[in-house]
Amino acid sequence: MIFLGKVTKKRGNRGEVICQTSPDITISDINFDNPFVLRSEKHEKEFAVEFYKKQGSSLILKFFKIDSINESLKLIGYNVYCELLKEIVTGPDLKGFNVIDVEGNSWGKVEFVEKNKFTGILNVVEGDDVYLIPLSDEIIIEINENEKLLLIDPPDGLRDLNKQ
Repeated sequence: MIFLGKVTKKRGNRGEVICQTSPDITISDINFDNPFVLRSEKHEKEFAVEFYKKQGSSLILKFFKIDSINESLKLIGYNVYCELLKEIVTGPDLKGFNVIDVEGNSWGKVEFVEKNKFTGILNVVEGDDVYLIPLSDEIIIEINENEKLLLIDPPDGLRDLNKQ
């Protein structure tokens, strides 16, 4: 799953929503046949797309079973994730890997990786804390698949900046 964008407002009266899309996404690369996942801080929902229409840098989306203004209003603020027709970011599945920085500090475990065309973002969880760490050669120093360990060299302030 890759990050597509964010539901910013409702549109029409049949349950359509407007999704402000990430500039990294090419609409023709999206697999509209697979369900989309909508995530908030507390909830995750999965919906099949009934229809879509490109509108500038946004998409108008109509999900099955979202058929009214009231139902569409409940989706505002959700992050939208989808699958691509072809996988662009490749590499080992990092879910469950422990993340440790070069100073020996534990950051937690990788819960999932948000992927886009050019890179990915590690969602690392430790207790109630969530850290967002870019998958980049400057930050990821070593990936040890045998020990399920990621060694990172984060820039100053990343731990506090990306705490959710």
